[in-house]
Amino acid sequence: MFKYEKIEHDHNLPTKLLDFYFEDYQGDFVDKHWHRSIEILVPLFGSFNLWVDGSEILLKEGQLYIVNSQVIHMIIPNNKERYYKGYALQIDYDFIKKCYLEIDDIYFKQPNSINNRIILNKVLEIIKYYDDTNQYNSVRLISVVEMLVFLLLDNLACKKNDNLKIKNNKYKNRVIEILKYIEDNYTEDLSAIMISKKFDVSEGYLYKIFKENLNISLKHYINQVRLDHAKNDLINSDYPIIDIAIMSGFPNVKSFNNCFREKMGISPKEYRKKMRK
Repeated sequence: MFKYEKIEHDHNLPTKLLDFYFEDYQGDFVDKHWHRSIEILVPLFGSFNLWVDGSEILLKEGQLYIVNSQVIHMIIPNNKERYYKGYALQIDYDFIKKCYLEIDDIYFKQPNSINNRIILNKVLEIIKYYDDTNQYNSVRLISVVEMLVFLLLDNLACKKNDNLKIKNNKYKNRVIEILKYIEDNYTEDLSAIMISKKFDVSEGYLYKIFKENLNISLKHYINQVRLDHAKNDLINSDYPIIDIAIMSGFPNVKSFNNCFREKMGISPKEYRKKMRK
């Protein structure tokens, strides 16, 4: 079973940078998952095994790997390595699409030694500036990310086989459309009936694709999206809890409290107090 990963981007940027460091680590780094963002894996020290759509690849330090949009993947530790240090840079798919409208028709091949060096240098430049406190740093970072997108397109872009694309991605594309709709409309009175009518599918089909692709029910996913937004407001705002409940899409504060306690083990009030210590 694999799951969809919703990417939350950093500092209002079109990217998310993940820093990995493991010592004597056993077990999976990351379970099987997929997302819309393009991901560049950057092992800087040590190596790891990457599982991609059924195949396993050994990635060594300095060797980039491009994980294309909607590709199922998992990072597995290399038991021969005591230490691993590296990064994963995720680039928002919609940002790339604004740069290049035909992104849906291409994929990125893996870099050769020359392309690897060019793209690695640009990724390292992004990492270098990522936490810079200059007030205009976001402008600089976005310009560097745009150049990285250009390098990816100019060096690694390949045309998709249209028939193969439809056959492989039709199911996942429908899931992504529904997930995006929920993300954009979580404050509304969402229900299986309403969503199934919106996408012209049966309720049974809707339940099936959620269970088979996300291993979660539709109701639980909607509540999870609402809880994520509510948790952010509990930490970063002074809104009363009843207001946060309604703004997050819950019908009343009682259902919000029950759902929150079931998921988090504490009440929204206790969570706010704990996170603000």
